[in-house]
Amino acid sequence: MGYNFNWMRKNIEECKGTTCEVLFGWGLDRGEANPLRQSVRKSVFDYINSLIKSDRVKGLCLKAPVDVVLSERDLVHPDVVFLTTDKMELWDGNEVKGAPTLIVEVLEDEHDYIQLLLKAALYENYQVPEFWAVDPFKKEINHYVYRGFDMKPFLSFEGAHSIGDTFVSDSLGGVEISVEKIFEVLE
Repeated sequence: MGYNFNWMRKNIEECKGTTCEVLFGWGLDRGEANPLRQSVRKSVFDYINSLIKSDRVKGLCLKAPVDVVLSERDLVHPDVVFLTTDKMELWDGNEVKGAPTLIVEVLEDEHDYIQLLLKAALYENYQVPEFWAVDPFKKEINHYVYRGFDMKPFLSFEGAHSIGDTFVSDSLGGVEISVEKIFEVLE
């Protein structure tokens, strides 16, 4: 399943509530998520919500479809969004207005990396504290954290984590994330 990139000039008002995202002022319609992406999206959402329900994490977790408006020319529809309690005012019940604490994107197919690289640049620009790029084909989570080193802050690649690995999510209060639990849905 390859991507047919159909970039078009769009504004965010045209794309709110649709499957079209606006990256750097250009619209891209991802279409509806395939069943594999939907399953992994639900698994990530359920995993984070279980941490909230167990009181290990404080905040709000949202799953697609949710509009995240980063600016007047940037609108994304991440698979999962997490807001810590200090960022909950960004959620107005319809959309997130500003950079959430954590954004999770699940690859649609094996060739989805081009779009994720564009989104990583966008998330770096808006200082999203943490970003996970979830690859259901390799059963891997690419973990990125926004770092404010020196004069040039950047989105730092923290590692590619596979089945059997864990990693610490600062955005989720330092909780250790089990990659295996995220991908149990695929077994």
